[in-house]
Amino acid sequence: MNPYQYNPDRLSDSHFEKGSLERLVIGNECRLLDYRRTPLRVRELREAAGLVILEILDLEDKGNTWDIPIEDIAGFQFALDSRRADPEAVARYAAIADRLARPAAVTCDEGARYATVADLAEAEQAAVEWIRLRSTALHAGVRPDFSRPMGVEGLYADIEAYMSHHGLAHIEAIFAAHYVGKFHYSEFVKAHRITIAEMGLVPYEGKVLRDESALQGEFARARRREHVIRRMAFVRAIYRGLGISSLLLYGEVHSRGLVEPSRNKTFVSTTTNVQIAEDVACFREPSNPNKDGYRVGVLMSQNVLLNRVFMTYMETSQMNHPYRESEVILLHDPGQAF
Repeated sequence: MNPYQYNPDRLSDSHFEKGSLERLVIGNECRLLDYRRTPLRVRELREAAGLVILEILDLEDKGNTWDIPIEDIAGFQFALDSRRADPEAVARYAAIADRLARPAAVTCDEGARYATVADLAEAEQAAVEWIRLRSTALHAGVRPDFSRPMGVEGLYADIEAYMSHHGLAHIEAIFAAHYVGKFHYSEFVKAHRITIAEMGLVPYEGKVLRDESALQGEFARARRREHVIRRMAFVRAIYRGLGISSLLLYGEVHSRGLVEPSRNKTFVSTTTNVQIAEDVACFREPSNPNKDGYRVGVLMSQNVLLNRVFMTYMETSQMNHPYRESEVILLHDPGQAF
């Protein structure tokens, strides 16, 4: 049993063909090549950024959109009767892909890391004082319990008020919504990943940023850096203040063969709910008919110190709707299991 919605009456793959640049026409319908075959529609083409905006047509996050690099359309399948772009447009898309489909890497500078760690320690002390004076949840006697499947309303209000206090409520709301709803199909999340690398915390490994506006104005590097610091400081302050120094978390892998180390995507999604991890890994029935060729299910558990925790479902309202995964987001550490 998988915790996500699934359409058992979906069309078979014989009604579709592998995605290609000539299928990039607004209105064409397609599906992600995941086990659910998530149904989508081409909603917009942003040629300057080399992005295809796909709208989700069904399941939990119906109406949400993903920002897909134009060259990654091969990871989707299109209905056989989809319209085709004219040769001139296809040639233009190919040129865009050639120009932007470049790998990018940002290594971590030790000096930047030292400064970030110092700023985090200072921000944590400030958060402790803010919580002491202004936390409505703790003053009301709320005590988070990570064995609960859902977060706490009072903590949702606390993080919103805390971020508003620092002028970061808008960045917080967008990041949380993008991470939960778009996964890694978001330039906004990518810009955060790059910023975190520049802070010396986790190297960035990926593609170039397609939308430069993601690091400008309200979302400039300095503002994103402050959001990262204030976000992590709040998590450390509020849970350490309640005597919680680590969390028992679960991770999972479902694969075709031997499990390889996970790629660095800066953020690592884990859960406090072992049943969810088991279900996603197909741990008890690893040969899942919905995942052709997948035959290995691995379940992992680890006590993780708060120093790695970026946000949790307990204080983040967006993590409790539409998905209910009891999710905890960590910063990637190559020396850890997850």
